[in-house]
Amino acid sequence: MAQNQVLRWALLMGLLGDLALSDPLEPTDFNILQALKASPKIFSTHPSPISLKQAWDMVLSNYEGIKAQDYAQKKAKKLSTAAKLSFLPEIDLSAFYVHLGKPIELQPFSASKRAQIQEGARGLENSLKAPLAHMPPPLNGLGNVIGGAVAQGTSGLMGLLSEPFLFSKQNVVMGALSIIYPLYMGGARFYMSKLASLAHKDSMEVSRLKRLSTFQELVKIYYGLVLNIEVLEVLKGVEEGHLKHYQNALKRQKAGQIARVEVLSASVAYEKSKIKTMQARDSLEVATLAFNTILSSANMPASKLHFAPTAHLHLRAKALPNVDFFIQETLSSYPALKSLAIKQKKC
Repeated sequence: MAQNQVLRWALLMGLLGDLALSDPLEPTDFNILQALKASPKIFSTHPSPISLKQAWDMVLSNYEGIKAQDYAQKKAKKLSTAAKLSFLPEIDLSAFYVHLGKPIELQPFSASKRAQIQEGARGLENSLKAPLAHMPPPLNGLGNVIGGAVAQGTSGLMGLLSEPFLFSKQNVVMGALSIIYPLYMGGARFYMSKLASLAHKDSMEVSRLKRLSTFQELVKIYYGLVLNIEVLEVLKGVEEGHLKHYQNALKRQKAGQIARVEVLSASVAYEKSKIKTMQARDSLEVATLAFNTILSSANMPASKLHFAPTAHLHLRAKALPNVDFFIQETLSSYPALKSLAIKQKKC
């Protein structure tokens, strides 16, 4: 066990020695952090705060997937209503209007025909009066009465025949109403209505699932952005702490308190913290772009939007161990400090 630890330390010393010979490190200060903070960013430095409810309202009004599903649901509802209306009769109302140049009139008899009819009526009147004129009273007066009635009827008939018959006026309006009721169609209407109703219910369920999946995606993106912001802030603090530790290690090395290995270890830790901070910053930019994209619309593209969530992570306070625990862990991790503690006890 002791031999393995010696081999590990030897390998570590060799690697760190090569690094020290090939690339000597120079002191670093907080100017590097200030340069990173002042580096150009993709998004504006003053985002608009937005809550989860406001973001969901924007998604409902802008997201094309939900709009398309809503239109599909409305279409299925109208088709279901049309299937139910197929049980009602089909009513067809038609009408047309014609304006003639002049009224249509019919003349039943010409003037010569009317004259012949009048002559015939006079002959009939005379033939009725002549036989009764030689009879004793009161029969001889009966001929006059019959003849007068015939003459009066003939004159009235001739008056009617002399006037033309009005067949049509100038303005002609005609209409037609037809009602067709299908008595039996082999159950086609019933099953058609059933299928349309099922299609409407299916579209409602698909719309509900679409909204649910979109809301889950929004929550994931929203709180993912919140987490990326918090992680970046934490890693910035970690980077500043490693920088302070590295600068203190340089000072202690100059004072002869620690070896070069400790300085190299602090430098490696600081470089790793910088890499993690850059990765967190890139992840934050990706999360911000995803959040702005889901809130964008055709009129407002994602490149012109920059929103920031108003929510924060609430971490529960956890009881930390006593300071003596960390001291013992530090002494067990750094043999040099442990040897110094043993020397202090001897003195």
